[in-house]
Amino acid sequence: MRPKFLLSTGLSWCCAALPLGGGGACAATVAVDKQAKAMSAFAAPALPPIPRSVFEVPTIPEQGRDPFFPQSTRLFAGKRSSTNSLPAARVALSLRGLAGAPGQRLATIQVSEQPPRHVILGQGEERLIRAQGRELRIRCVQITDGHVLLEVNGVQQELHLRHGS
Repeated sequence: MRPKFLLSTGLSWCCAALPLGGGGACAATVAVDKQAKAMSAFAAPALPPIPRSVFEVPTIPEQGRDPFFPQSTRLFAGKRSSTNSLPAARVALSLRGLAGAPGQRLATIQVSEQPPRHVILGQGEERLIRAQGRELRIRCVQITDGHVLLEVNGVQQELHLRHGS
């Protein structure tokens, strides 16, 4: 059990174990205890999280420029399609139906080959299909009430819904 005079003065147990002549060690222990209390009062605040870097390629000169070639305008010329791309295969596509709520429309597209195939696309979706021995990349750009805007191998094509068939 700890004596009362040790509790009131804040002295640690190591002082009670020392002979009365060794008062220097007790003073050191008291100084360490006071320093520990003082340090806990001034604890370092939590550091804020480090932000992530985001890099965006500018599309107009006001957004930025190439730091290595400041006079270059290649960033602002727009997207260019590859000159080595093959011409789009002549595959007849037809819009067979539309389904879904206005914000979540789906279009059923028939690819005319033997046998005919059907592809279901939502707005912004893209599919790779093989037709007539070639690979076609079909992307649905926009779906409205009566028609669909597609991009077939980079070439835009608009399909209308036939009524009465």
